[in-house]
Amino acid sequence: MKYINLASYFLHLLFHWGWKVAVPIFLHELKGEKKYNIKTSSFRPLSKFQIKGNELGNATEYMPVDYPLLESLLNVLPTTAKKGTFVDIGCGKGRALCVAAHFGFSEIEGIDFAKELVEDAQINLNSTQQIFPSLRSRVLWTDLESYKIPEETTCLFLFNPFNEKMIALLAAKIIETNFLFPVHIIYASPVHIDVFEKNGFSMIKEIELLKHIKGAVLYWPVH
Repeated sequence: MKYINLASYFLHLLFHWGWKVAVPIFLHELKGEKKYNIKTSSFRPLSKFQIKGNELGNATEYMPVDYPLLESLLNVLPTTAKKGTFVDIGCGKGRALCVAAHFGFSEIEGIDFAKELVEDAQINLNSTQQIFPSLRSRVLWTDLESYKIPEETTCLFLFNPFNEKMIALLAAKIIETNFLFPVHIIYASPVHIDVFEKNGFSMIKEIELLKHIKGAVLYWPVH
């Protein structure tokens, strides 16, 4: 199954982005899966999953974030940002959650509206838990509309999970939450980053590794 998932993911990359992007990303996948001892590489249409809520029409297909991009974005965070909870909105199979543990987060939480992805994320987190026994983790099968962002959150991660409508909902939820600490937002493939900027979020850093491989780190202070 692992090799079938890798093959289907590579073909998806090749079809949409061509050789120059597909090959380096695929090599990143092989190296990253081995480095973190997880299995998150795959592409699968959302129609194949059991979905919670009514957000299917506003969501993008499942794909994992590129490992070097994720690592580069996490490296932007100050040490203080790792003292609270890392939250992944649309966590998929848990790649960002597992990598965040390696980058110093001791409390992580992910949500996804696809039941099968949540189950896979838990398997990968179980593997990461063996490396970090004190890690506190939780993966919830829920949708964004029903989700309450923890007040202890210090970093929110998203990899282009929704359309503009849902990004606006997420921005509103962040603004309405009484956080205990300032929050950094890691937005990989930031298609709708203007939604955050229009709502007063500060840009900290933009990163571009390859064509289509982009990300940004934004900041929301305690109010």
